[in-house]
Amino acid sequence: MRFIRNTVTAVMKIAVLLVIVVTQCGYTFVTETYTVTTTDTLQSIAERFITKNTGTVRKIDEFEEGIRELNFDVIGNGDVRKGETLKITYWEAD
Repeated sequence: MRFIRNTVTAVMKIAVLLVIVVTQCGYTFVTETYTVTTTDTLQSIAERFITKNTGTVRKIDEFEEGIRELNFDVIGNGDVRKGETLKITYWEAD
């Protein structure tokens, strides 16, 4: 249990440091909401938003997985459904 707690603490510290470093280098962390339409898939949404991710280099499958993780309470392991509201995050160069 102690190992898990220490690992989580270390990961959180690294994440905070990463955010500080990236924001100091001229990038802004952006969060948008998006309402799923009839023709959307998780992949099509990721393809639409990855073009806004100008602050870091990410592969489409990583970006898609990031959307799933951020919205797991909404979509779980399934696909998106019309009317669902998703949070999308990305880094934007200033």
